Amino acid sequence: MKSSDPLHPPQIFLIDQDDSRRTQMARILFRGFPGGALREFSGLPELANVEAGTSALLVAADACFASIGTADEFTARWRESPLILISTGAEGSPERERLSSWRSDVVRVPVADVAFLPRMVHRGLNGMVSASLVPERPLARLSGQALGGIADAADLLLFVHGGDGTIVDVECGLALPIASSVERLVGATLADILPPASASAVSAAIEAVLRDATPRTIDYPVTILGSQTHFQGRLVRQSATHVLAVLRDITLKVQAAQAIALLSRREHQVLTRIILGETNKEIAAHLGIGVKTIETHRAGLMKKLKARTVADLVRIAFRAEVPAEP
Repeated sequence: MKSSDPLHPPQIFLIDQDDSRRTQMARILFRGFPGGALREFSGLPELANVEAGTSALLVAADACFASIGTADEFTARWRESPLILISTGAEGSPERERLSSWRSDVVRVPVADVAFLPRMVHRGLNGMVSASLVPERPLARLSGQALGGIADAADLLLFVHGGDGTIVDVECGLALPIASSVERLVGATLADILPPASASAVSAAIEAVLRDATPRTIDYPVTILGSQTHFQGRLVRQSATHVLAVLRDITLKVQAAQAIALLSRREHQVLTRIILGETNKEIAAHLGIGVKTIETHRAGLMKKLKARTVADLVRIAFRAEVPAEP
């Protein structure tokens, strides 16, 4: 189903009977397609009410095809539409048989890779409309499988031109504080979005990656909405002139490490024993001091780390990568 009419561009139909999973995928897709092109459906029967002649790219969970009758009716109407099939691992879903007569592309995506749906959808839309309407994005060329070793769903992906530091493309994970404004980054330069010292450091790292093709990691702070956010960037060369920057928000890790640094030597020792799950009595025996002293140190480190429970202590320690000493 091709469409080259700019007044009636293809829509994106998201179909999944699992409300939680559909909501998650909708949030991910909305970042890349905020203009209202995305429509949600809880099952295949709902598409029967869609206006005839509508052009759409379909993103559907495989479990939606469990009903043979519905699937047959659905296939007859939509088999010329590109389909991204989310493999949920549901048993008894005969989608392969139902899609045997599908005339357009069918791309199967593991549910674990839904964070990479925007680039897959962009790729599908490129096949439906002219390149002048939806230009291919550099990040769309990278599959979830290709990124599996260097990125996850909570990362910010920047495709950067190394020569002038211009950001060519961007995708953002749900966990980052700038998820609502990442589109503004496209076309900006590193100097536009980073403090001078950070921009200089990142630019130098990019130049080094382009020069010797060796991936590099760099940490730097950025002020967002008046608060300091710490990022860690993993830089990987993609061509002679471009790098992929995988940015991860490490603010909580930095804050945890700063708090851990305030602990005394003895409080630090007590914390490492708490991580191992030891009781106050066991910690006292290991360190050769009294239980009352352990209780005092425990209260002190909980106050310094602003922890209310042992679970809070363990969480902060893990964020700061405090080693659990046997």
